[in-house]
Amino acid sequence: MDKSGSISGWEAMWLGIALSLDAFGAGLGAALLGFSPLLTAVVIALFSGTFLVVGMKTGLRFASRTWMRRFTVLPAILLIVMGIMKLL
Repeated sequence: MDKSGSISGWEAMWLGIALSLDAFGAGLGAALLGFSPLLTAVVIALFSGTFLVVGMKTGLRFASRTWMRRFTVLPAILLIVMGIMKLL
């Protein structure tokens, strides 16, 4: 939010609130559709962990590439696009 290149405690708090509200909405939707709470939690945990590890490894691999620095706004654009897609 402040273009410092790092996430402050205040920004981390707001990001955590936004992600928690998103997870709450997804959980509510899954419950309304009749999905098993245990199976849903296990699947979400597996996918979250997998994507976290893959993202970390990919980020570490591409962090040293100079051409990758041109794409620093890409994560923000992807988050905005995903948010708009959820609204539609």
